[in-house]
Amino acid sequence: MLAPNIVDTRTRYIDYDIYYVFGRYPYPQHHQPHWPSHVTVKPVGTFGMTRQHFNNLNEPRKPDILFFVSRLIGEREFITQAVALAEAFPDRQVIIKPKYRARSIYHMDFLTSLDSPPPNLIQSWDDSYALMMACQYAVSNGSSSIAAEAVQYGLTSYVFDSFDAETPFFFREFPSMCYREIEDVIEAIRKKERGEDNYHLDELTELIPISAPFIGDSIRADITGIDH
Repeated sequence: MLAPNIVDTRTRYIDYDIYYVFGRYPYPQHHQPHWPSHVTVKPVGTFGMTRQHFNNLNEPRKPDILFFVSRLIGEREFITQAVALAEAFPDRQVIIKPKYRARSIYHMDFLTSLDSPPPNLIQSWDDSYALMMACQYAVSNGSSSIAAEAVQYGLTSYVFDSFDAETPFFFREFPSMCYREIEDVIEAIRKKERGEDNYHLDELTELIPISAPFIGDSIRADITGIDH
């Protein structure tokens, strides 16, 4: 759903009564005018949040940084970015979380490929959603929907735009979370912690609902309200 290309052939034509999506963007702008008029597009947030997570979103968390890795950026580049984050913030953990289907020998062993990795740089295969419940920041190096899901989970979420200018990229529409250089992400985190926050949650509500009801409750209410 959050592919780098905004217009996706899989969603050029649909015919549902209710179409559940993470957030409204980009559906009204790029899709809905071509869909049947009876389709209701309903933003409900991430499909992966459990009720337990939903109930505990306001629990305190460590200032650790999750670094989500996909296959869309070269592995050497993401290692350089992860090391830079760990060196910039030695007071916290930087946790590399590879996407499961991107798993490779190099992904598994990348820490041993470094001569002297920062001691606060670790790698985890734990569940992404459980990890988000324990951290304050997320950095994603691809177009995965996890960057948006992290916002709803209460993290300050940043994503790298690694695509050329001619390639449409979903997250460019949300400049306070989208950067091209790791140095800019580091500075954004520092500004936030100095109180010079340039991270605009109000602009991210089109990306994903910040305070939506629990998804199961929303869908249950729709189903029970259908006139059979």
